[in-house]
Amino acid sequence: MNTGIKTMPYKVVFVFFSIVAVTCFITGYLVESQWVGMGLALFLLPGWLLANKYPASLLPSLCLVLSAGLAAVGILIRLNTGLMVGATVAALVAWDLLLFNASFNHPPSNGESQDFSTHHLKTVLLVSGAGLLAVLLGQFLSFQIPFLIMLVLAVLIVFALERTWFYLKKRKI
Repeated sequence: MNTGIKTMPYKVVFVFFSIVAVTCFITGYLVESQWVGMGLALFLLPGWLLANKYPASLLPSLCLVLSAGLAAVGILIRLNTGLMVGATVAALVAWDLLLFNASFNHPPSNGESQDFSTHHLKTVLLVSGAGLLAVLLGQFLSFQIPFLIMLVLAVLIVFALERTWFYLKKRKI
């Protein structure tokens, strides 16, 4: 039986993000009275829960692809972009946690495994939160920036993220 690393927190976080993803999809499609999309979104929650039961199957990847597809269709038909992106980020976090937890077939034998799983959870939440914040800020801020300046800014941001990553790694946060 697959007990996984830190089974309880991972399962709680997985279920939380699965529910958040489905709720964002349902809300986005319901506001615009897109009943077919809402119905498809309703079927995602049982899909995620089945994927949790059978993580070695294709169900986790299928749920992620369906979530991305629902978000893409929602954005194309002009639904709330924040809800669609939020749902996709939540689905991606759920998928990552599910596959990460399934990759361990035994309980952690030492503190190092426990630290690794805690570090992974912190990293996933930090990166997904930062990405979601960047996308949502992009929805509200509109700048006319020349391509070269945008490229330089992107390189600086990547450099800053790399420095932050090494600082956190050095401090073992």
